[in-house]
Amino acid sequence: MTREPSWNSLRTSMHSTAACFSMAMSDSLASRRIALRFKETALSTSFTVINRQSRTKRPYALSTPLRDAMRAFAVSGYSGTGKTTLVEQIVKRLVKQGHVVVTAKSSMHEIHDTEGTDSWRHKRAGAAVTVILGPHSSAVTHNDRKSLRELLSGVTADFLIIEGLKEIEVPKLWCVGNAESEVGKLPESVKAVVTWSSNTFESDQRIPVVSSSEIEKIVELIRQEAVDLESLTV
Repeated sequence: MTREPSWNSLRTSMHSTAACFSMAMSDSLASRRIALRFKETALSTSFTVINRQSRTKRPYALSTPLRDAMRAFAVSGYSGTGKTTLVEQIVKRLVKQGHVVVTAKSSMHEIHDTEGTDSWRHKRAGAAVTVILGPHSSAVTHNDRKSLRELLSGVTADFLIIEGLKEIEVPKLWCVGNAESEVGKLPESVKAVVTWSSNTFESDQRIPVVSSSEIEKIVELIRQEAVDLESLTV
């Protein structure tokens, strides 16, 4: 019966091989990169052997993988159709799945500070950006309109969920509420129509219709259709 190599012997052998390989090819940058990759592969194989010997299915990794680029998806529609409630449910489910989520909300009204407050006085004096630091929260306000890409530069997250901004070209859900009134032609970026009951909406555009209660189906659609933040123009 063939015995599997022990951890100590396998580790010594692989580390020695990787070390010799690195020394022999250390004269060029490309070779050093190949040697490093070879050593990482050897260590990864060693972890696989330990996993097999212990008869567990627990995954092992050399380090925590970096997050991919932030991806964006929108929830649009007319007022009173349940957009904010749906965003709440989407965020809760994504966070429960272990994702970091950023949200953005468009507004028809200008963002004004309360007259007479310290931060208002800072802005009136000419500050381009005002930062407010609280005991457990913070806020940053600008005196001009920034793009989402500018505002989120340096922010590390998995998903950006946008409420509103129905005019932008980004994959979106379109909320219609109970769909009692005529909705009209929907933007091509709409990936699904969300109703309060999946039987209350009909469309000639062959767009999937889901109920707002089908949150798992909605979140899976977002995971598949969200686009990189860099592709946004707003």
